[in-house]
Amino acid sequence: MPSDFNLEAFFSAASIAEKVGIDLWNFETPDKRGMRTALDWLVPFATGRSRWTYKQISGFQPEKLAPLLRRAAIRYREPAYEEAIAKLPRVTDEERWQLLYARTREPKQ
Repeated sequence: MPSDFNLEAFFSAASIAEKVGIDLWNFETPDKRGMRTALDWLVPFATGRSRWTYKQISGFQPEKLAPLLRRAAIRYREPAYEEAIAKLPRVTDEERWQLLYARTREPKQ
């Protein structure tokens, strides 16, 4: 899904920008658009609470959002993102991205 690809690029840009003192993680446009808002919008589709009805280039793969959710859980100190990872299909503890972004704490069951 292009949305997760775009968000991944924004997360990378935010990581680079913070090295030079620019906070893109919390940036919002005047109409309240920002990276966190975009992630929060995608979570219900990825966890199955909402059905994706938008046109797609490729099949919907909600598990692709897992590394972004982990990065957001770390950056925003938000346990709800860890809880969302636990609801994603086909995400295991053996995935390589988990080596880069360690779990902040165990999700609630």
